Amino acid sequence: MVRTVAPRYHRVYYAMRRAHERGDQAKFRLLRQQQRTLPSADPNDPRYRRLRYQR
Repeated sequence: MVRTVAPRYHRVYYAMRRAHERGDQAKFRLLRQQQRTLPSADPNDPRYRRLRYQR
């Protein structure tokens, strides 16, 4: 099972898309730097199960 996307990361991602479509390179770079500081997946996802292989 894959973790859900982190909400803050998702918001920044769509803001980056809008900035790129509008040609606002300065805002795009700023948002990309901000996105790199955020986790892409939700670390507190209650549905995520860490599975370990056991022989």
